[in-house]
Amino acid sequence: MKDELTEEQIDIKKAAREFAIGEFPNVAKDADVNEEFPKDLFMKACRNGFIGVYIGEKYGGAGLGLFEHALILEEFWRVDPGCGNILLSTIGSQLIQLYGTEEQKRRFLPPLSRGEAIMGIPSCSEFEFRGDLLKTGMSAKKDQDNGFSIHGEKALVINGTLADHLILTCLTNPNSDLIADRYSNFIVSTRDDRICKQTLKNKLGIRATDFAYFSLNNVHVPKEGLIGKENKGYEQIDKFLDWLKVCTAAQGLGVSQGALDQSIKYARTRIQFNVPIGRFEAIQFKIADMATKIESARWLCYRAARKIDRGEEDKKLISMAKWYTAQICLEVTGEAIQIHGGYGFIKDLDVERFYRDAQSLSFVSGRKYFEKKAIAENLLGQF
Repeated sequence: MKDELTEEQIDIKKAAREFAIGEFPNVAKDADVNEEFPKDLFMKACRNGFIGVYIGEKYGGAGLGLFEHALILEEFWRVDPGCGNILLSTIGSQLIQLYGTEEQKRRFLPPLSRGEAIMGIPSCSEFEFRGDLLKTGMSAKKDQDNGFSIHGEKALVINGTLADHLILTCLTNPNSDLIADRYSNFIVSTRDDRICKQTLKNKLGIRATDFAYFSLNNVHVPKEGLIGKENKGYEQIDKFLDWLKVCTAAQGLGVSQGALDQSIKYARTRIQFNVPIGRFEAIQFKIADMATKIESARWLCYRAARKIDRGEEDKKLISMAKWYTAQICLEVTGEAIQIHGGYGFIKDLDVERFYRDAQSLSFVSGRKYFEKKAIAENLLGQF
């Protein structure tokens, strides 16, 4: 797969890995234990050009694609998933770049790459398509100022207490017979005192990522906060989820590769019966299985990212990439714990943290049931 990358992409991948190796170990364990977003690390990543690389040059970004963003995600998560999630500081800005007005792009996008602002969005376990229903938990109605009044609650908002602005999908046209005409997306300032937010603590994994509970009580959003056309938010969020699923695949790819790296190192140095355990066939077979699954996942992830950058819609491939990579990262990190034996169960080694962080990918951008269903429906058609 390396041979298929351009020289620029190889350089990006190398730079991301060197940055992660040089910076992440200094803060990774403390960020995990204390459940703190590593702000200093985030600012260093901004200064080195890793944040928001897909944002257009006109708006302060590098003007690259999803594929390059995925390469950085992979390398960051390979070194530490918790710290790697600093790349989620721009999450939701994709909707502004795709559907926002010129005024919205100029106002909200440039501060993101500079680290002057953070954007948040509900975890996509909150966005579940069930027949003709999209679960959002938010509703918006027109108010007297020709803007909108938003009411509702969200349980898992990414960057919840850190974000300057949220992207919220709200039910705006509940009486429509078409699901495509029921929802709208809004840019909402978190400074409104009618927003109640509470940090969610004691997470199993990705503890350096800020998750929060949000409650909005008739929060006013001016008409300039509407993204794209009113009642056309379903198509927008559907497109965004395709983008996010590939990012999830890249995260799963990274944490899997990182777990394999640690397992290989351990198998070479851990001595049992006077020989390295890597000489034992049982360990060798585990390593072989892990490496093969990772390479298969890499092919799916890279191909899906490239297709999106080319404007080709292939939901079957996107769902395959997300589901398979999220699945194999559970298997690979689990095997990594087995290879490390009792030591893998102790927090002194990074593999324990990788195992916990990998669990998040099975639900953060949608459960595997929905991915399998999407794959099957694409192949079988509608009955």
